[in-house]
Amino acid sequence: EGVDQTLAVRIFNARFTDNTQVRNIHKAARKAADLTHINHVTVYEDGVSAEGAPYIVTEWVEGDTLAETF
Repeated sequence: EGVDQTLAVRIFNARFTDNTQVRNIHKAARKAADLTHINHVTVYEDGVSAEGAPYIVTEWVEGDTLAETF
């Protein structure tokens, strides 16, 4: 809310509801949020949706997908 830019939301598969998996996703998101580098996307938020699926909100980066690159 109140953000004036395009963001990317990565919603993980609902099967990632195991507490250990969810903790690992949040831990990785928090570590990534601490990084500041021109070649690294900014992580704004992470959490769990009302349906129980973990998610991460990052800045949107224009460009080819990894699959297209390879």
